[in-house]
Amino acid sequence: MCLLFVPALHGCSYLLNSDPADDLSEELDAQPALNKTRQDTIKPFDEETLYQLLVADIALIRGQYTTALSKYRSQAKYTRDEAITAMAFGIAQHAQDGEASLDMAALWLDINPLNNDAYRAMLQAYSILENAVEALPYAAWLYKKEGIDSAFLAVTTIAEGRKKTQIKQLIQAYRNVDLPAEKKVTSELAVAMLLREAGELVEAKHVVKDYISKKPDDVRGPQILAQILQQQKQTEDAILLLQQALQSFPDNKKLRLQYARLLTTFDRSKGLHQLELLRKTYKKSEEINFLLALLYLDDNKYIKAEKLLNPLTASYRYSSEAHYYLGYIHDKNENFSEAIHNYKKVLGGSNFLAATSRVFNLLIQTSSLANASNHINMLRSKVPELSKDLFELESNILINIKKPYIALEILARGLDTHPHDVGLLYTRAMLAEQQGDFSLAESDLLNIISRDPDNAHALNALGYLMLLHTDRLDEASQLIKRAYILKPESPAIIDSMGWALFKRGKIKEALDFLKQAMAKMPDPEIAAHLGEVYWALGDEAQAIEAWRKGLKNNPDALQIMSTMKRLGISLQERNDN
Repeated sequence: MCLLFVPALHGCSYLLNSDPADDLSEELDAQPALNKTRQDTIKPFDEETLYQLLVADIALIRGQYTTALSKYRSQAKYTRDEAITAMAFGIAQHAQDGEASLDMAALWLDINPLNNDAYRAMLQAYSILENAVEALPYAAWLYKKEGIDSAFLAVTTIAEGRKKTQIKQLIQAYRNVDLPAEKKVTSELAVAMLLREAGELVEAKHVVKDYISKKPDDVRGPQILAQILQQQKQTEDAILLLQQALQSFPDNKKLRLQYARLLTTFDRSKGLHQLELLRKTYKKSEEINFLLALLYLDDNKYIKAEKLLNPLTASYRYSSEAHYYLGYIHDKNENFSEAIHNYKKVLGGSNFLAATSRVFNLLIQTSSLANASNHINMLRSKVPELSKDLFELESNILINIKKPYIALEILARGLDTHPHDVGLLYTRAMLAEQQGDFSLAESDLLNIISRDPDNAHALNALGYLMLLHTDRLDEASQLIKRAYILKPESPAIIDSMGWALFKRGKIKEALDFLKQAMAKMPDPEIAAHLGEVYWALGDEAQAIEAWRKGLKNNPDALQIMSTMKRLGISLQERNDN
């Protein structure tokens, strides 16, 4: 059971890829080793402890981690046994319970203040809690004792989602960290990485250059400097730097891979050539094979790409991506059954919704809408954390295939599960209005505004729909004005401001707003409004010009055609004359 939750920590060498976090974050995902403490005699436990531990182990076997953690945690505090405490920490970490992880890591360190794994547990507990500043002293202690800087640098990857709130404090913490002089220099590397991430590129460049002067034999210095140069749009300088670094480190795989990736953004053929050379040496490298497959895909070399992607379907890291792109290849070749098969294997990652969308459309095309809907329902059960996204995706596809009433049913089901979701409410409001149900649209938009009074999109939408469907002009104008104050640069909101003024008879003021909106976004609806205002002002030539401009890219624009029909205007007759 111990091995299940706390495998031995593997060393993770810090070698930059496109982003330092890709490699460093693995260091924090690793768990500390749980080695049974060597004892000359077996430590006796009373019967109640043995019983509680037995119940905990049975709970673990059944996947009841909350129960197992509760019992191991209580027995760790009762017995102060190091192995039990380490096991409790392992379960807490597996459950990503930050509070329990920190509690057990602190107890472990208190029991054995010289145990490196206890320090590693503290580091990982603070990682779960996304507290990089508090994690750093434990990483520094490990660096002092073990001489390996990977965990020390890995602290820079903690709290990626909210790094901005603590990045300045973390930079200062690295600068103040207590390390011997020969190790202290490594903190400069971490500071350079954090400055680059914070967008302080000039200072980051200065710090990393200083590091390179002190550590000329460390490949990571040029790697980070190249990233900074690339971020500064100095791609040629970054490429030259990596070329020079390769002369000093010709066998460094990560450096050569970084060089190849950068080349693909500057000279695609040369980048492709570098990756092909890399693959000759590292045929089994999943990363190289995946990147090469993507380049082949971009060049429409589907056979070559498929050959590289097929083995990657068994990869822990690349399985979902490989299935997605294999689905894409079969889709392009109109082998729809294989495309569906591969798309269905994508159950996570950045391509999940795109793959699901394509499966839904292909099932409609090759089978039936019922089968497509059943597949989405199955996914909602399988990945409930993405339930809301799946409701939204399904409704949007149904709208696109002209099934608005079914889409409304799906949105209603989605809102039964996620009653306050802004995306679902807004989508249903817009669709309900299109289907003539202004009452439902108003209700949904008011729901959004009641929870988010500064939601400019909802304020504008409600105000504009009131202009279309009611005579509540003052109320509509107030809503639109609030939206305009929040987002004065939005073309849609500027258009609404103009139309509200027009509806209230302030035609010349309306013209100024509508001209601004049209200049920002020549949308058919804005063109329809602008043309009508010109027409009301008696400037028929400008009105016709506005409508023609709107029809240029949207020749069947309903908004413009219906406006002209209502005003009794025919462009064809005017062309004939």
